[in-house]
Amino acid sequence: MKRVALATGAKLPTLNEDDLLLVPPLRELGVTAVPAVWDSPDVCWEEFQGVVVRSCWDYHHRLEEFLAWVARLEHAGIPVWNPPAVLRWNSHKGYLRDLAARGVPIVPTRWLGRGEPVDLPMLLEDAGWRDAVMKPAVSASASGTWRTSTEAAAGDQARLGELLRAGDVMVQPFVSEVRDTAKCVTRASGPSCSSVASSVTRS
Repeated sequence: MKRVALATGAKLPTLNEDDLLLVPPLRELGVTAVPAVWDSPDVCWEEFQGVVVRSCWDYHHRLEEFLAWVARLEHAGIPVWNPPAVLRWNSHKGYLRDLAARGVPIVPTRWLGRGEPVDLPMLLEDAGWRDAVMKPAVSASASGTWRTSTEAAAGDQARLGELLRAGDVMVQPFVSEVRDTAKCVTRASGPSCSSVASSVTRS
């Protein structure tokens, strides 16, 4: 029977409920799916016929290590889903610029480079945004994401400076529909909706 690793993070070593739903149908197809923590030295990845990247939600705290792990799997000839090239592309939210260049509608975004001097009140005034969301360009599950406004921008200047010292930052207008949809879906489906939670703005 083939063995496939469901890659996860150290905080979810036995997978979450959504990931566990994969195990029975894969078993029916003759595939044994087992959880494996992506940065664990105890995992022998060569023992698997493939690796499915699932709940590696800590990747953004150690991006270089995570991408190095992906590269090791790739060089070892171990199939990875999503493909390594997609994982690298998707690890930085700059992929949204690529999508926009291909005609995919995205929320208007101002991109700020790491260490770039930015006057937050002037940025919001220039963009015409009363309320905005600040996001690290490398993040997951709304980590480091917060909301500001024209009234609060001056007081939030130092907070933006902290984000920019850590890495690239994206600024978008606050979209109430995203918040309201997330609340609705989270109530209906429970807190395990990671794809929804990643869009929720935390103040």
